[in-house]
Amino acid sequence: RWSPYQNNVYFSKNYDVKEIIVKIQRDLEVRRTNMATYIRQYDINYSGRLTKDDFQTSLRLSGISLSPSEVEALCQEYDRNRDGVIEYRPLLETLYQTRRAEQVSKSVFQNYNALLDKLRNYLLSNRKSLREAFNRWDQNF
Repeated sequence: RWSPYQNNVYFSKNYDVKEIIVKIQRDLEVRRTNMATYIRQYDINYSGRLTKDDFQTSLRLSGISLSPSEVEALCQEYDRNRDGVIEYRPLLETLYQTRRAEQVSKSVFQNYNALLDKLRNYLLSNRKSLREAFNRWDQNF
């Protein structure tokens, strides 16, 4: 079956789509912009699909700079039925789910560090050793 991507001269390097997603997320974070806003401007019938040209234009307008090969890799990934039209909703879901997961991980890590700081401060202020504190904790359980 013919694919609009089969003879693409730009697609000589295999790109990891996950790496491209991370690159887009960094660009969006630096610019403090929402890619969905730009993409949806070109989806005039609200189908969740864009032509490759409209997709590239929305990327450019949102300030995301990708190489032609990276754009092709995204197009191949998100043109599920190979008709030359990109289904952008799965891309947006991936972008924002990954971003939320990173924010949750960062929050958990910050809470963990805060808890360790409290423990460290408690031990220092009460002149207790870590071994003594854990021994007492073990006795309580």
